[in-house]
Order: sequence, then structure tokens, then C-alpha cells
Amino acid sequence: MILDYEDKITDLNPKAVKLLKIQENWQNQPISNFENPILTAIQNIEINTSEVISIRGIESYKCEISSFIHRGFKRKFILIQELSKEILAAEKRAYGKVIRMMAHEVNNSIGAINSILHSVVEIEEERGNEIKNDNEIVIEALTVAINRNDNLNQFMQNFADVIRIPKPSFEQVDLNVLIENVAELMKNQAKSKAIQYQFELNPNPVLVHADIRLMEQALVNIMKNSFEAIKENGIIRFVSFQNGFSIIENGSGIATEISNKIFTPFFSTKTTGQGVGLTLIREILLNHKATFSLITNAEKWTKFEIVFPIS
Repeated sequence: MILDYEDKITDLNPKAVKLLKIQENWQNQPISNFENPILTAIQNIEINTSEVISIRGIESYKCEISSFIHRGFKRKFILIQELSKEILAAEKRAYGKVIRMMAHEVNNSIGAINSILHSVVEIEEERGNEIKNDNEIVIEALTVAINRNDNLNQFMQNFADVIRIPKPSFEQVDLNVLIENVAELMKNQAKSKAIQYQFELNPNPVLVHADIRLMEQALVNIMKNSFEAIKENGIIRFVSFQNGFSIIENGSGIATEISNKIFTPFFSTKTTGQGVGLTLIREILLNHKATFSLITNAEKWTKFEIVFPIS
């Protein structure tokens, strides 16, 4: 992208037009006229420097601003390099290796320790009522230790599940049916929190190629997050369109300062959270080559939008 002396766009190559989603009337327009997060970030980058910017926590771009002299005046020349795929792949390799190592060590230790603890419990039970009080104290303490080990094992299992997500087995899926089925599945939870459903589904079938089991898993996790954000007495709207859908709720919303971190692997705002839910959703959608975003608007409605490739 080349700008003139007043930072108005004079030249864009086809890739930049597609990337910035500027379809027409861009010539001789200042970049500040366009509501594009990449162009907004570029305005804060100094000449002859480069920065990596993150959009919605899942898209990364290296933006480099250089300059050249034209007719005695300095003009900006901007290079934008998409890094999303490389960064996502590097992230997955890194956390996958760490999780496998952690799971291996934890599982080996817990299996052996629980075996010993169970043996001790059996011995104490066989001793009968001779020393009943001491016997009960020991059994209670050992049971607590076994339960804590099991909880630790489940804690690690949650992480391991993310790196064991199978590759999608694609078939034709009607998103309207998928949404209705999962909404019905979660209806009792919604009712217990006094959460109302609103459906704005496309009148025609919305057919995409997807793995229905994986998408059900992703949708269940999205709805769980919606329930937690609303807490009670809220609304969840289901909207479908040509090749995607949105789930919109009026819960607590996403703070501006964390909006670019939400899809970072295992990021969580909860003190005891593991961040597994959004990481699992992210991996499933990336494997479907779907684009997605999670944004809270000015009216405090939070929208999770998913768009599938047109087949």
C-alpha cells in the first residue's frame, strides 16, 4: 500500500484489497476513513519501523512502514504480512509438547500413588473394629488423598483433550438443525437460570461441510460460556445466515483490555479457570477453516460469529 503526502491511499495491490476488505472507492481516501483494525493500528506505527499486530486474538500481521522521496516529498510505503497460520502452528506445537510431557508425568505418578493408597485403605478395612476411631481417621484421610489425585488427573485430562481433537470428518450439515438440537440439549440449564432463547434462523437450510460431532462440542462450549456470562435473567439469540451463524447474548461482556487475548491458548479471566473451553472451540473452528470472532458491542451484546468457507 502506498500513501501520498497527506496519508491518502494511492495504490493497493489485489492482496491488500482482499485482506483489508476495501472493495471500492479507496483511491485518494485517507486511511483514517476506513473502519479496519489493521489500518487503525498502522496509524500508530512510526516510519521505518515494523510491528506485529494482533486482531481479535487470532489474526496476526507484521506491518512495516518505509518511506521514499517522490518529487521532493516523503511518502509512505506499507507492507503487510499475514502471520496468523505460522503463529498458530507454532503455538500448537509448543503447548502440545508441554501438555504431553505434563500428562505423561502426572498420569504415571497418580496411577502408582492411587494404587498404594487403595492398598492401604483395604488393609485398614481388614483390621476391623479393633481400633475403630483410628481406622476411620486413616480411611478418611486416604480417601481425601485419592479424590485429590483423581481431580488432578481430570485437570490434566482437560488440557490433553485439546491436543487430541480429531481431524474433522466432513459431511453436509444444516446449521439450523445443529443450532436447534444443541439449544434443546441445553434448554434445562437455560431454564434454571431464567435465560430466554430467541431464534432468527434463515428460512432455508444453511448447508455447510463440517464434522457434526465436533461442531456440537464447540457449540455446547459456546453456550456454556454464554450461561456463565449471563448468570441469570438474560437472552441468547441464535442467528443463521448464508454460510454461518451467530450466538448473541446480553451478559457481562468482554472488557476492551482483554478482547485481543480471549483466543490465546488457555487464557482465562477466572481465578480457577483453565481456559480450555475457548481453546477447544478455537482448534475445532481452525480445523474447519472457519473464520470467527467474539466481540461485545456498545450496547453490551456479545456476539460469537462463525463463518464457514463456501463450498
